[in-house]
Amino acid sequence: MRRLFVVTHPPRGGPAGRLGGWLDSALTARGHIHAMAIAARLRQPIARAAAVELYSSDLRRAVQTAEPIAHHRAA
Repeated sequence: MRRLFVVTHPPRGGPAGRLGGWLDSALTARGHIHAMAIAARLRQPIARAAAVELYSSDLRRAVQTAEPIAHHRAA
């Protein structure tokens, strides 16, 4: 059976009160902590031997969210 997990990026940096949209902003320190928590949470439901495909937008905050997930899969 195939499973699909969709993850959105956590808090990002940038001007307060402004929507991110396509602005290429980085994650905040809190956002990095959330990304690590997301990666840790995804370890359990995905079998170690499972074939995994990871896709990300090229926006910095999306890549910064995907990196810990990829790292946890490789470890």
